[in-house]
Amino acid sequence: MEIGGREMPTTVLTGAAIEILGFLNAALFRASKGYFILYKFRPQSCLTLNLVGDNESALNAVILPYMKERGDYVVLWDPRIEEAGFLPSLISDATQIEVEVDGSLFEAERVSLGGHQERSALLARLRKKAPWIDRYEIAKRGQFPIARLRKI
Repeated sequence: MEIGGREMPTTVLTGAAIEILGFLNAALFRASKGYFILYKFRPQSCLTLNLVGDNESALNAVILPYMKERGDYVVLWDPRIEEAGFLPSLISDATQIEVEVDGSLFEAERVSLGGHQERSALLARLRKKAPWIDRYEIAKRGQFPIARLRKI
């Protein structure tokens, strides 16, 4: 979309739409005394990884966003997690990976993500099928695939 002869980034337009929708949601909710809402926002889907390394007593748990593709769980990197001290290398160094998602716990194995081109293509496929709010979160937060996990 062009505004003033310049291309507006999708994230700016989506962010503006979210702000407007949030304002309208609040106004309608108040006016209807809590009976109506235009759009129900939902958080991005997340899973919990429990990682065990060579030192089996060291259990590292982290909550990360994910998307499903072909039955696999594609874990997305969120820069906020790095600030908390979690590094993606912990996933590749883990000898055992347990995944908790939607109340179920299971062991998983890593599946190769490939190189930069394969990861970019994967991210494009994921974004294409994602709900608009998730596409916004991925772009806004700079999320990208760091692991593909398959249930054992």
